[in-house]
Amino acid sequence: MIPLCLVAGFLGSGKTTLLRRIATANRGRRLLFLVNEFSSSDIDGRTLAAEGLDVIALPGGSIFCRCLVTQFIGQLDAIAARAAAGPLDGVVIEASGMADPRVIVRLLVETRLDARYALARVIAVADPVRLLKLVRTLPAIRAQLEAADVVVLNKCDLAPPAVCDEAEALARGVRPGAEVLRAVRAEVEVDPFPPAPGREPAGEYAACRDPAFETFRIGCPGGVDVARLAAAVAAAGDDLHRLKGFVRSGGRVVSVQAAGGAPEIVRAPDVAGALELVCIVRGGTADRVRPLLEASVDASA
Repeated sequence: MIPLCLVAGFLGSGKTTLLRRIATANRGRRLLFLVNEFSSSDIDGRTLAAEGLDVIALPGGSIFCRCLVTQFIGQLDAIAARAAAGPLDGVVIEASGMADPRVIVRLLVETRLDARYALARVIAVADPVRLLKLVRTLPAIRAQLEAADVVVLNKCDLAPPAVCDEAEALARGVRPGAEVLRAVRAEVEVDPFPPAPGREPAGEYAACRDPAFETFRIGCPGGVDVARLAAAVAAAGDDLHRLKGFVRSGGRVVSVQAAGGAPEIVRAPDVAGALELVCIVRGGTADRVRPLLEASVDASA
């Protein structure tokens, strides 16, 4: 049996950072990372692959929605065949930020993949500030907590203690019995593959597109003015759920990440692929937000 660890969490909560932590803490294990992104462009997978992780990318929706689940099942079949040819100590799946992971057990049972995989742990990553702001309006966030064995309250350095306390109380109320860990930059000690607990199938497959979200890409073959980009992110406000990508600024390629605050811009690893920004916004707001962001891309840096 191949152990599975499923990492869920809303956009920008720190799932990819947690994957890095898991990879570092399990250097002696042969792990494969399957990274699912809602947008059609694979940003996180490219980043992790550039850092030396064994990555399979599955962009273009949620692995638990009807439009992508067949491809997800196909990838799990291929991974199992690969494991038969050589040792594999575990698979870590990063679900898209809007995914409802409660259907994972049903999926394994219905496809008979439960004969080859054992779901060892579901980890939900949450930003305390955004969790409290969005949990009542975006059902997937509550579903992620409900599915979790472990809840990582990440970015606790950016939230007042009272907010962290409230977020922890919410998580414990939604998922009694789950382990709740507070973290900064996803720095926690958590075993992704404990002995697999017994689980009952639950949850439903999602429709192909959730009208609560829109996604678009902005090509950035030239330079980006990072000051204008920061101003555009601020002007977009809560309509912008997530922005990430690779762009050129000041003569070098940088990684851009934003979720509920000012963009974080750091020098990028040697990534392959296009220079672009991938954006996920509140449904019905793309026509407002996109021109704001494009104004910074049009500027020469």
